[in-house]
Amino acid sequence: MKKIILVVDDEKNVCESINEIFMDDYTVLSAMTVENARKIVTKQKIDLLILDYMLPDASGLEYLEEIKKQYPDLPVIFSTAYGCEGVAGTVTSYKNVVYLKKFYDVDTLSRAVKVLLGEESAGPININNTIITNKDDIILNNVLEYIKEGVSKELTVQSIAKHFNLTVAELNKIFSRKFEISVKEYISRYRIKRGAELLERTDESIERIAKRVGLKSKTTFHELFLKYKKMTPQQYKDKNQIIKNGLPS
Repeated sequence: MKKIILVVDDEKNVCESINEIFMDDYTVLSAMTVENARKIVTKQKIDLLILDYMLPDASGLEYLEEIKKQYPDLPVIFSTAYGCEGVAGTVTSYKNVVYLKKFYDVDTLSRAVKVLLGEESAGPININNTIITNKDDIILNNVLEYIKEGVSKELTVQSIAKHFNLTVAELNKIFSRKFEISVKEYISRYRIKRGAELLERTDESIERIAKRVGLKSKTTFHELFLKYKKMTPQQYKDKNQIIKNGLPS
């Protein structure tokens, strides 16, 4: 018996396109409203949900929360259009959820489906610039989106682990396997990466940039920047200003 995929999207062409992609291997059902999706789920056991964020009668977030209370292990692909990335932190806190930015290509979608359904033929897949090969990688992808979205806030390994219903040890193990560094180290490096980008692209003060990347003091920003970039923030800013002006260094 074929596994069942439910597509909840208010764009008819999206529902039809997904049906065409998967109809040979899966049974594909579609609903253009949350209300219709509820009716299908009460009558039919589904194996995977492809859920859009913007729906006419309720938000995809609301329905995600609702259906995860009923079926916490249900695999879900949650998609958003450009400009809706702010939902990533909430979406990725649920188990077995992949967050995809519209408009994803056919290969990305089909491989995400296979990974979530535990089919061995999935192979590696690039989701939001992260290579996905198994469910640990799905968790990692979601954590990276969460860190990216919350970089300006206070992020701790404990708070992130709690958000994703993991222990600190489990979270560090996933990061160590992929990056060979701890979560704390990854966060520090990402803050400095974002800080360097802001130094290059804006005229904001170093103190302001430090706060924008979630560091409480200019001193901490200075110390971490020196550690990872081998120069101070001011030296980095001056160097890039010279490059912009086309002057010899």
